[in-house]
Amino acid sequence: MAKVLEDVPKACAAHKFGVLGSIDLRAKLHEKGQDYPRAVVVFDVCNPVHAKRALEADPSVSTMLPCRISAFELPGGGVRLACVRPTTMIGGLGVAALDVVAREVEQALDAILRDAAK
Repeated sequence: MAKVLEDVPKACAAHKFGVLGSIDLRAKLHEKGQDYPRAVVVFDVCNPVHAKRALEADPSVSTMLPCRISAFELPGGGVRLACVRPTTMIGGLGVAALDVVAREVEQALDAILRDAAK
């Protein structure tokens, strides 16, 4: 997990995405009296060019920004990276101008996940 936590920001930067912050969900749950046995870290990531284009097409897309990448330990060991596919989320808005942006962001997120998983 430590390597993934280092590699996700590097992969984001390589694809012109910034990490706006991260949340250690296991630690947050512990603070609230709920213990969870495995590490779960969520990164809020954003590419300002894509975000601006999406907001210009439909400001309600702000409910879906920034994008999130999750890194979590698996029960049997190992770590998995995951994200919600932008084409799935944005497709629900029914704004054609967002489709191109969603595909571009999804391709970048796929590349980030691949690079960070190496």
